[in-house]
Amino acid sequence: MIKLLNFDKILKEATSHYYSLSDKKQKRITEELSHGKALLDNNDQMKAYIHLYGEIHRKKLLNALSNIPDIFFKHPFSVIDWGCGQGLASIVLIDYLESLGIAECSISDLTLVEPSRHCLGQAIAYVSWCAPDLDITGISKKEEDLSYADLSLKPKRILHLLSNVIDMPEFEAEGVRNYIDCYYDIRQIVVCVSPFYPKNGRGGRMSEFGKRLNGFKRIYSFERHIDDWREDFSCQIQIYDNDK
Repeated sequence: MIKLLNFDKILKEATSHYYSLSDKKQKRITEELSHGKALLDNNDQMKAYIHLYGEIHRKKLLNALSNIPDIFFKHPFSVIDWGCGQGLASIVLIDYLESLGIAECSISDLTLVEPSRHCLGQAIAYVSWCAPDLDITGISKKEEDLSYADLSLKPKRILHLLSNVIDMPEFEAEGVRNYIDCYYDIRQIVVCVSPFYPKNGRGGRMSEFGKRLNGFKRIYSFERHIDDWREDFSCQIQIYDNDK
């Protein structure tokens, strides 16, 4: 089937939609996003989120993906996009593999986990249009409510994407850890990306999560406050690998 979308097209369409709104509505919706932390429940909010934060997501994720060992992508792997929102992390991954000359069929199956039905429906549509031959499953649940039976993968290795979720206070991450433990005997890489907060607050959640991953080692870490580099956003990345 023909690929209809990529990240650039999704970003362009979202920006066009945002600017089609009145100035008053743009201001209201931007405030409703609460600096990207709000749960999205309508189309205008979802488009505004991509317009305002999509490129930031992409830059952070490309930094992370470029630091995954190349050999991991040379064999089929499953993907779980935890708290996927509109599927931006999965779309960046698909585009990234394409840029490396690696077909998306290297992903044996992709699971999108997201409690918001509005966002999950959009995520499934976007990812399907970006990778029409990909085996995609959508699950509308919080990660702590998942059971082992909910995720029927075909894994020989698994890539876990946690983009802008670990830093959220309502994200417990226990369900993620429990699922990772179920597949302790196969190769898994866990990619964590979020804004960078002070260590004594939300900024410490990522490291605490990593410490509780049994049998994993941290293979990459990147931390920048806004004042530490040229970008106009902060960034925290940690990648964990059990290297089976």
